[in-house]
Amino acid sequence: MAIQCNLTDKQSWLFVEAQWADLVVLAGSFRAGKTAAGLLWFIASQLQTPHRSLILRKKYQELDDIVRPEVEKWLPSQEIKRFRRNYPYELELRSGGVLLFRHLEKGIQDLRGVSVGSIFLDQAEDIPEEDFLYLFSRLSDAEGPRKMVLTMNPNGHDYLWRLARRGADVILPAETITFEDEEGREFIFKGGVYRKTLPVHFPDGTTEEVKISLIEMTAFENPHIPKDFLARELAFFDEKLVRRFVYLSWEEATGLVFPDFDPEIHLLPEGFRLEVEGKWSGGLDHGISAPTAFYLWSTFWDPNKPSPWRDPDDIIHTIGPEYYEANTTIYTNSIGIIDLVDTTAPRQRVVPIYCDPSIFAPVHEIKGKRYSDSEEYQRCGLKGKYSLRPARTRKTDQKISALRELFQVKDNRKHLVTGITGGPRVYIKPECPRLVEEIESLRIRDIGIGIMRGTLTEDKFERSPMHGIDANCYNAMSGPKPGIPSTGQAPKWLEHMTSSPRSPWEV
Repeated sequence: MAIQCNLTDKQSWLFVEAQWADLVVLAGSFRAGKTAAGLLWFIASQLQTPHRSLILRKKYQELDDIVRPEVEKWLPSQEIKRFRRNYPYELELRSGGVLLFRHLEKGIQDLRGVSVGSIFLDQAEDIPEEDFLYLFSRLSDAEGPRKMVLTMNPNGHDYLWRLARRGADVILPAETITFEDEEGREFIFKGGVYRKTLPVHFPDGTTEEVKISLIEMTAFENPHIPKDFLARELAFFDEKLVRRFVYLSWEEATGLVFPDFDPEIHLLPEGFRLEVEGKWSGGLDHGISAPTAFYLWSTFWDPNKPSPWRDPDDIIHTIGPEYYEANTTIYTNSIGIIDLVDTTAPRQRVVPIYCDPSIFAPVHEIKGKRYSDSEEYQRCGLKGKYSLRPARTRKTDQKISALRELFQVKDNRKHLVTGITGGPRVYIKPECPRLVEEIESLRIRDIGIGIMRGTLTEDKFERSPMHGIDANCYNAMSGPKPGIPSTGQAPKWLEHMTSSPRSPWEV
């Protein structure tokens, strides 16, 4: 039976791309018609080839208020055999097809063992990458097309952008608009269509291809949306919401903590060694029952830019190795940190260690004498070469932003490992598993929401177990710089380092 509907031009693209791709991503603005398009294809595939299928959204209330009514709107009532309207919703078709409605508020634990022939995932940017990847293992029912269609609002350079947009071929170019007050930045008002093929090589010598299609959609392309609706959005939304939810900007996100972090870009491979040796510094976040985290940084000039004196943007860092221990003493922490520094940076006379300024406060008292945690660390050996220093606060007093800026990838830098255009200013060594785990857990979270046991703000992780990130924020906000070459004239921004006897790089 045919479904009576009036598809927009961009919604029609889905039916073309779904014939070719294994995964179709519908990325769009508010009221672009993403959910309707995805469900129309989903219902049509069920009517054409009955099978067991899965309809998903992150939150139960949204599944109940948005997705389920949309299915009832488009699915011909005479095709319905039984519709269980108490959650978990299940809809049986007279043709034998089954539609399973599920939410993901508890993750994918309720989907273990489920086998389906198609999946529709609404607002995919709301779920973590590991849940998204697990869903593909559920597409094992041979009676269905074994395809996934998902909708999303662009959310920065997250895992969905890397999967479907980065490196994809342009099938239909997007139409953009340039705002004069935005330094020439372009924003999409009519989306493009992109395709990407991932070859997979099997041990027997054969090759299969996984095909991904991305369709960008905006409300400007939806003739069913009244113009006054768009006018109100443009009038009432702030600048960031307009960029992300009216036009399409893959550069905007809702306050993501580390939106630029990409393991393929920021993690150094096992065994990789740099020919240059930088100046060493460290970041320390002190704890007793909570972990004490310490990370060594190597800071050097970008080896791909041969000029003897460079711009501050040419300063590159590597992070690692790490020391990460909980429920132990300051003495044990000091010995572990000393061993790590002596093993990694034996030739540097002074290795400054930047800490939370609070450890320098005299908060302990014994027999009327007050002392600080930093004094205890010094008594246990962190002095002299292992110079404890309070982290320098930036003018903005925003701790996290100092580290986040270093993760930004720019085309004026080459990657340290691949040499390909597009590199960050900071790389993480393989010996930092705790730090990578913490960054991954925050990459798609919003600033201001609850994080595990605490709250994340721009300035602080309050009562939260992000000690590896905290330690590195202290180093980042202190701005470690490379050593000064023996020849050449220092630029003005480095003159204080050549004259000050308190320079951390004085050797």
